[in-house]
Amino acid sequence: MALIWVFLLIADLLGLRDGGWTFRANVLGRTAALLLLGCFALALVAPTFADRFSQPLVRLGSLLSLRSEQSGRAASVAASALLGLAIVLLLAHCAVPIHHLAAACSRLNGPG
Repeated sequence: MALIWVFLLIADLLGLRDGGWTFRANVLGRTAALLLLGCFALALVAPTFADRFSQPLVRLGSLLSLRSEQSGRAASVAASALLGLAIVLLLAHCAVPIHHLAAACSRLNGPG
């Protein structure tokens, strides 16, 4: 359930507000994505760069896995919300336009 609420909250905050910050965030996000894509391309052709590039992510994954195994308790609401945020960021490129379409149709047709 937390996944749904986080998804809707982020989609509303990013999609339905007006302002220049959304354009700047879009440009910044696209630039960061291109830089990251370039790093991934370089990692495919340079194994030493791939090792250095992936080490922080591997360490983070190992740390999270170790903490999860050591705690032995069920997932918290914060963990579910964080997972929801990660999924939102992963799926936003296809789900936000659908959300915009539904919001635009409801605004045009009114509540009924």
